[in-house]
Amino acid sequence: MKVDVLIPQQGLTSEEVVIVEIFKKVGEKVKTGEEILQMESEKANFPLESPTDGIIVEIRVKEQDEVNIGEVALVIEEDR
Repeated sequence: MKVDVLIPQQGLTSEEVVIVEIFKKVGEKVKTGEEILQMESEKANFPLESPTDGIIVEIRVKEQDEVNIGEVALVIEEDR
Protein backbone atom coordinates (compact mmCIF):
# COMPACT_ATOMS: atom_id res chain seq x y z
CA MET A 1 0.00 0.00 0.00
CA LYS A 2 1.26 3.50 -0.81
CA VAL A 3 1.50 6.01 2.03
CA ASP A 4 1.58 9.78 1.45
CA VAL A 5 4.00 11.41 3.90
CA LEU A 6 2.82 14.94 4.73
CA ILE A 7 4.72 17.98 5.97
CA PRO A 8 3.72 18.14 9.67
CA GLN A 9 2.62 21.20 11.63
CA GLN A 10 5.45 22.60 13.74
CA GLY A 11 4.40 25.26 16.21
CA LEU A 12 1.20 27.27 16.17
CA THR A 13 2.00 29.92 13.58
CA SER A 14 4.06 28.20 10.89
CA GLU A 15 2.24 27.78 7.58
CA GLU A 16 5.24 26.66 5.57
CA VAL A 17 8.73 25.23 5.94
CA VAL A 18 11.90 25.19 3.85
CA ILE A 19 13.38 21.84 2.85
CA VAL A 20 17.00 22.02 4.03
CA GLU A 21 18.33 18.58 3.07
CA ILE A 22 16.94 15.32 1.68
CA PHE A 23 18.69 12.23 3.07
CA LYS A 24 17.04 9.53 0.92
CA LYS A 25 16.45 8.89 -2.78
CA VAL A 26 13.70 7.21 -4.77
CA GLY A 27 14.16 3.44 -4.54
CA GLU A 28 15.82 3.48 -1.12
CA LYS A 29 14.42 1.53 1.82
CA VAL A 30 13.34 3.31 4.99
CA LYS A 31 12.39 2.10 8.45
CA THR A 32 9.78 3.56 10.77
CA GLY A 33 11.27 6.57 12.58
CA GLU A 34 14.20 6.96 10.19
CA GLU A 35 14.93 10.56 9.17
CA ILE A 36 14.12 11.21 5.52
CA LEU A 37 14.70 14.94 5.28
CA GLN A 38 15.48 18.04 7.33
CA MET A 39 13.11 21.03 7.39
CA GLU A 40 13.37 24.56 8.74
CA SER A 41 10.51 26.61 10.16
CA GLU A 42 10.62 30.20 11.37
CA LYS A 43 12.02 29.09 14.71
CA ALA A 44 13.83 25.75 14.36
CA ASN A 45 15.13 22.91 12.21
CA PHE A 46 13.49 19.51 12.56
CA PRO A 47 13.48 16.15 10.77
CA LEU A 48 10.69 14.44 8.86
CA GLU A 49 10.68 10.79 9.91
CA SER A 50 9.28 7.81 8.06
CA PRO A 51 5.88 6.72 9.44
CA THR A 52 6.35 3.16 8.11
CA ASP A 53 8.80 0.59 6.73
CA GLY A 54 9.02 0.53 2.96
CA ILE A 55 10.59 1.91 -0.19
CA ILE A 56 10.46 5.53 -1.30
CA VAL A 57 8.66 5.57 -4.66
CA GLU A 58 8.27 9.33 -5.16
CA ILE A 59 9.78 12.53 -3.73
CA ARG A 60 7.70 15.61 -4.46
CA VAL A 61 9.91 18.26 -2.83
CA LYS A 62 13.41 19.57 -3.55
CA GLU A 63 16.06 21.10 -1.34
CA GLN A 64 15.42 24.83 -0.74
CA ASP A 65 11.70 24.50 -1.67
CA GLU A 66 9.21 26.42 0.48
CA VAL A 67 6.49 23.88 1.24
CA ASN A 68 3.07 24.35 2.85
CA ILE A 69 2.13 22.46 5.99
CA GLY A 70 0.04 19.42 5.03
CA GLU A 71 1.57 19.11 1.55
CA VAL A 72 2.70 15.64 0.42
CA ALA A 73 6.50 15.50 0.65
CA LEU A 74 6.97 11.94 -0.57
CA VAL A 75 5.30 8.59 -1.10
CA ILE A 76 6.38 5.27 0.47
CA GLU A 77 5.35 1.81 -0.74
CA GLU A 78 4.91 -0.14 2.50
CA ASP A 79 6.65 -3.47 3.05
CA ARG A 80 4.22 -6.35 3.12
